[in-house]
Amino acid sequence: MAFNALKELQPNNQVIIASTIQKAIYLNGNEPMDTTIYGTIASSLGEDNMQVIKSLKSQKQLQETQLSFQKSKTAGVTGFPTVFIEVDGKQSILTRGYSSYEKFEKALKKYLN
Repeated sequence: MAFNALKELQPNNQVIIASTIQKAIYLNGNEPMDTTIYGTIASSLGEDNMQVIKSLKSQKQLQETQLSFQKSKTAGVTGFPTVFIEVDGKQSILTRGYSSYEKFEKALKKYLN
């Protein structure tokens, strides 16, 4: 929900938002259910921390998050990260889960050749 709330405010910073949330939880050990961490992230992005915390508790944000999960499921996302590629208007999954650079490069060349 935090990602959706923040990307709504800053749609052009989705990679930065995702990375910052991942670091806060997995590197710094913050509890994912602690909404104050998302307020801190919002502030670091120049947003109103209380607005973000409040939106995390809203029915609208819950519905948008559920829709986002449904879209991911429909697209074939089963794990993190999932990398997509689009060639000639057709989207395909390039890699799922952790992938070494060599595996990623091999999959990428397959689609580009």
